[in-house]
Parts: sequence; C-alpha cells; structure tokens
Amino acid sequence: MNIEITPIGVSAVASSGETTSFLVRIDEESILIDAGSNSARSIYDMGQRVEQLRVVYISHVHGDHMLGLPGLVFTRSVEERASGYEFEPLRIVGDSSVISAAKEALSLFYPERDFNVSFETSVALEGKSGTAIALRTFEVDHAVPSYGLVISIDGVPVLGFTSDTLPCEALSRNLDGVQIALVECFGTDERFGAIARSAKHLTASDARRLAAEIKPVVAIPYHMHVPYQQPGVDRDALLRELGRTDGVSWMYPEVGIPIVVAVAP
Repeated sequence: MNIEITPIGVSAVASSGETTSFLVRIDEESILIDAGSNSARSIYDMGQRVEQLRVVYISHVHGDHMLGLPGLVFTRSVEERASGYEFEPLRIVGDSSVISAAKEALSLFYPERDFNVSFETSVALEGKSGTAIALRTFEVDHAVPSYGLVISIDGVPVLGFTSDTLPCEALSRNLDGVQIALVECFGTDERFGAIARSAKHLTASDARRLAAEIKPVVAIPYHMHVPYQQPGVDRDALLRELGRTDGVSWMYPEVGIPIVVAVAP
C-alpha cells in the first residue's frame, strides 16, 4: 500500500513560508496533520479542496500549528453550502486540552456559527478498500502540552509524527518501528542549538539520533528555521547531519510536492 504525504507547510516561522501542516492520504482517506498559519489557502494553492478532508489532527496550542484551523473550518462550511448537500462532519482530533482550545478558537472567531464538526481524542476510519486506519496520540516534552501522533493501518504503526518537543523517552517508545517518521528539526546545533534547547525543540542531531533508534524507512524533517527554507549552505549542513543516520532515507519536504512511500501493513 502507498501512503502519500504532501507537505503543506514546514517552516517554523510564517515569514519564510507556511508553518507546520501535512496532508496525508491513506486508502483514499485524507488526514491533515496540524493546520499552519493559513492552511486553507495553502491547500487551495496546491489544487486541493478542504472538502476532501476527513480528519484534522492538532498537536498543540501554538499558532504555527493551529492558527489556520478556524479559517479551514469556515472555508469547508462555505464549500458545503455551495455544494447543496451535507458533508460528513469534519473530525478534529487532539488531546482534550487541545480540543478545548480549538472549540474556543472557533467560538471566538465565528461566535454565530454552528459548524459541521466533531471533536475527538482518537479516531478510527475505514479506508475505501476496508483497511482500518487509527490515530493515537502520546505526550511529548514541549513548552506547552504537546502530543505526537501514530497512524496505524490494520493495527500496524506506519506513520509517526513527533510534534514539537525536546528529546524524550516517549518518542522512541511510541514511534519505534514506524515506517515513516515526520521529525521536528529546528536547525543544526551550530546555528540554533541554544535557542532550540530553551524553546524545547529538536535539533538536527536530535532528529538523527531519534531516527537511528526508531529506524523508519523514510524520515521527513519539518519545522525548520528560516535559513533552511532555501537551498544553500545552511540546508546542506542540515542534510549532512541528518544523512549520518545509517539505513534511514531522509527526504527534504518540498511544499506542494507529494512524497509517496510504499508501506507494509
């Protein structure tokens, strides 16, 4: 089975591009991991429609991961009204504290609206071919409560997402054996090590060590600082550090370009 991962945003700072957001397609089900600064607009720029989304996962309550959620939900409601038929409810998934903040955000920006959404702390879906797709969260170590994600197919963990975090035992314990890993990578230790530590983020060396432990087939970095958004000396240094991971294929995410990975559930 193939999993398609389209990077919607991979920047740590909105000034250099869309922030964290990945569109994941599994057995014709669409799952959005985090809703960056303007994810609805970014999805449209790629020729997609938010109508296609079944699930939106929000990892934690920071603007670069959930600022786009109210606009995305509103945009989907406009699509629904224009279509003339009722969509399936959009399932918004996260820890209970994240769900509370998501409800408050929607109420703050659209107090008069009653959106076609459901709020859940875990999700099970059935893909078109009958596969069982499940989302499970786990807590990591960030400046605010933050939760990684494991997506399983027929009970086999295939995709893991670290969220923003310091290195912690929960990462290796929960992501062990995933075939695809989306790994936070703020920057190299030389450029941003002190900032990363103080703000509780993974550096490139942290990401490399984690990949060496969990041994995914493919690892994809995200949440890179501004200097890594364009090809050049800084990105080359980042990729050299990540490339020291034996047996793991690191793929730099190009926004809007799908990464297709064959997995064995």
